[in-house]
This record gives sequence, structure tokens and C-alpha cells, in this order.
Amino acid sequence: LFSKRMGTSPQEYIINLRLTTAAELMIAYGESPATVAASVGYTDLCQFSKSFKKLFGMSPRTYIKHTLEINTH
Repeated sequence: LFSKRMGTSPQEYIINLRLTTAAELMIAYGESPATVAASVGYTDLCQFSKSFKKLFGMSPRTYIKHTLEINTH
């Protein structure tokens, strides 16, 4: 029922929510990838980075740099 309504599995939904929250924390509060990874429940920074890159198409550090560049122009 969840997958039908949301268009994704519960597990993927939670992963996407955690990673989106992490992205917001890095930009809004200037937190490091390591800090936000722990904040959203990742104990392995490499796994966090891999999952983040899969969702956003770039590493967390590149995402920060890219987003800050866009916001300053």
C-alpha cells in the first residue's frame, strides 16, 4: 500500500528523507558531511557518501560547493 501511494518502497523513502535532511543541514547550518551523516543515522561515512552521491549525483562536499556557488550568484 505504501509503495503504491508514495511511488517508492518504505526503505527508499526513508533513505531519501535522511539524505535530503542531511543536504539541508549542510547548507542551512554549515555542518560537515561527517556531522550530518551521524545526525541522520549513518554510522559509516563512506556509506553515507555513496548513498548521497547516488541520490544527488555528486559527493556531499561537491554538493555543498555547488549549492553555495549557485546561492551566491
